[in-house]
Amino acid sequence: MLNGNSNDKSIRHPALVHYQHFKVTANQVKINERHLYSFDERALLNYYKHPKQAILDGVILLQPEYYAEWFAENFIIKNYLSNSERIQYSVMNADGIFYSKDMKPLEGEYLYCLLPDGNLFCAKSKEVVNHSHLVAGLPVIAAGHAFFKAGNLIILSNNSGHYKPTSMQMLNGILCMGMKSLAEFLFEDHSDCSPCKMYGGIQYFTASHFVSSNGLNAPLAEESVINFVQNKLESIAINNITNQDLSSKDSYDDEIISLSDHQESDGELSSPPDCEAFDKEILPIVSNSVNDTEILPIEDNMAYEPLSLPAEGYDALTSSGEDDYIKLYHYGASRFNKHKRQFRS
Repeated sequence: MLNGNSNDKSIRHPALVHYQHFKVTANQVKINERHLYSFDERALLNYYKHPKQAILDGVILLQPEYYAEWFAENFIIKNYLSNSERIQYSVMNADGIFYSKDMKPLEGEYLYCLLPDGNLFCAKSKEVVNHSHLVAGLPVIAAGHAFFKAGNLIILSNNSGHYKPTSMQMLNGILCMGMKSLAEFLFEDHSDCSPCKMYGGIQYFTASHFVSSNGLNAPLAEESVINFVQNKLESIAINNITNQDLSSKDSYDDEIISLSDHQESDGELSSPPDCEAFDKEILPIVSNSVNDTEILPIEDNMAYEPLSLPAEGYDALTSSGEDDYIKLYHYGASRFNKHKRQFRS
């Protein structure tokens, strides 16, 4: 893991490494940096300067083609959520149930990002368009869509265009979410999507089996997926009814009266109902599953280094009447294309 020591100057935003001689621009980057990220989050940005370390730690970075967006947002914040805005989408967890900031159980489908420090952020797609907007381009260990029912995690996917995590890169995130949920859930894999394949190439795995097999187990058949979801939803519904009954004073009083009447008539109490069938299945934690993951090579010069401004500086990009953000975006894209051409040649 990268060191976030407060005395380490490298925790500064990577953009500042090249922008210090542009006085106004550097100051603006510093202001935006504090607006976008907390101190601990700024330390995570070091992974963009050390991509090989990111692979070793199982950390997922933005896809290089979206560096243009990240570049522009560092100067003119347009879509990225600030640190204070992002906190509103932080998710808490207790006894395997996921709660929003206002302590309401999550319900339905969410875009989610799981940071390397274990912080989870979830937002409805109508509230946040892209995963990069939700966490301001921070490195993650999992990103995609998640489906919850009454706070219970049902399905977790890697469906993210900005991060595009592979199934193997998701091992850390699935393991972490398993520890949070305490129950089995499905992993929906979008790594090999294609319109020419059955179901578009989407495959489903039970999370515990996927982690324990290091991502090498066979996907579930369609019938198994349907049965899993149905059984999970039925179990949640029964648990919710049971919990509501136990928390209801009227229901509790009725049960006491009923039991007393039964004792008077039969002379003894009947045995309590067997609730073991409703207990949650605990996700096994496989401690060595991620350590054996194959590490893929990465090219040293593949556009992971921070983009630098031309010699004439920021003023040259904003001299005309065009929108500053659009020009910064196109400049970032041109820099990325230049790196691609150098790599291919």
